[in-house]
Amino acid sequence: MTTYRWRELADHGWVLWTSFQFDMADAQLDEDKRFLGKKYAYAKLSDGPPEIGLAVYGFSMQEGTLARQERSILREPSRDTEPSPRGDGNSHYFEWRESMLVSMKGPDVDAKAISFTSTYDVYVKEYCTFSS
Repeated sequence: MTTYRWRELADHGWVLWTSFQFDMADAQLDEDKRFLGKKYAYAKLSDGPPEIGLAVYGFSMQEGTLARQERSILREPSRDTEPSPRGDGNSHYFEWRESMLVSMKGPDVDAKAISFTSTYDVYVKEYCTFSS
């Protein structure tokens, strides 16, 4: 699975700010610690219509596996990095993560978050794992 977040910056235009890439079979959706059984946090940003909201998902990688995060060179590294081949090879770098947060913002996000989290595990079992 690959996620992307772009940001529009005054001096640079649209920049790929961050991207996560991971094997879905190795990534588990975390439960919201405040609401057992719920696998995302949600905040309503405006009533609408349509309602605009923000959903945040936490993922944890299985032991021995890591997710690759690609970050813009405009961001300060938070750990050891490797160069990314994106563009001229000097615009982005990779960091490796044991866990990450992914967000979704926009109209009807609560319904989209419910759909995503309720089908994620089923999708992984059906399409991302193989048994002989």
